[in-house]
Amino acid sequence: MNEERGRQCAQEVEKPGTPWGFFLVLAAIVVVAIVYSATIYLIDQRTPEVVFGAIAACFTVIGTLVGNYFGIKAGLDGQDKLKQTLARIDYGPRTSAGRHREKRRPYKEGETGGRRATRGA
Repeated sequence: MNEERGRQCAQEVEKPGTPWGFFLVLAAIVVVAIVYSATIYLIDQRTPEVVFGAIAACFTVIGTLVGNYFGIKAGLDGQDKLKQTLARIDYGPRTSAGRHREKRRPYKEGETGGRRATRGA
């Protein structure tokens, strides 16, 4: 049964496609770098305030894009890994309601089984 599920899981796993998000972030970083360079070279008065302002804006945009990309990517990768792990687990027999029955061992006399022991019983 487990081998059969493993084969089904291997067949259902989609192959990764083209990482369009990566290319979009890369293109945005290139555009920001070009705009930064054009801003610095086209300004006649290159005072330190203007240069530091442009650098701060550039680093802010690049940091935001890269952070968002890798944050979303890590979340989706974790979600895929969880789905694969859950697909491999055999939960056992199901009830008619679709829920899994819990496998409990029978209660033996003298054991509390998580219940309070009553005195005089």
